[in-house]
Amino acid sequence: MKYQVVFFTIVLVLVAGCATTQPASPSEQPELVAMTSLPPVSAMYPSNGLKLNVLFHVRGDGSIIDVKLMGSSGDADWDRAATDSMKQWRFAPLTQDNVAVERWVRNTIILQVQEPTVLTLGELNASTQQDADSLHTLLDAGSDFNELMKQVVPGSTEPRGKFLGAVDIARFPRHVRDALRKLGFNQVTSPLRVGTTYVIYKRYKPDPI
Repeated sequence: MKYQVVFFTIVLVLVAGCATTQPASPSEQPELVAMTSLPPVSAMYPSNGLKLNVLFHVRGDGSIIDVKLMGSSGDADWDRAATDSMKQWRFAPLTQDNVAVERWVRNTIILQVQEPTVLTLGELNASTQQDADSLHTLLDAGSDFNELMKQVVPGSTEPRGKFLGAVDIARFPRHVRDALRKLGFNQVTSPLRVGTTYVIYKRYKPDPI
């Protein structure tokens, strides 16, 4: 039986420490919006999870420049593999006075081991709550999710959504994971705020398209 690390408690604390770091109030601290899986755990961890303090050097677009573990898990090989994986994570965009800025962000991450939860998903994206609510109203009225995904966002060449396929939901923030676990086949979530956007997810049976 395969197990992997999933993410339960994430506490964001902005820290200073380099010339590119910009000060921010707690309300401006960036949200962690996307995660890749960490490597399998081979060591024995406390029943309440392994706590790691991690420093992320984050670009203005939310991508990550560098990751530093503030202390070891006890397995140097796992530490290296974990930091490589965390470099693929993404935060919400960072701005100050409407200008993109870089920051160092400290996360306290509690890791626990569970079986992965893999769902087949599609998503619809909206830039505002109002737009997301309008899409959800259309779905409630019987509009086809796949057709809405193909629509082009006004003023853009990008489609409104995409088919994600089979996804381990550990990659999503906790509030998204909680909503996805409640979905039955062909059901959709309410609009969920993810970073600076709003997303509606649909759960499909495997190989829907």
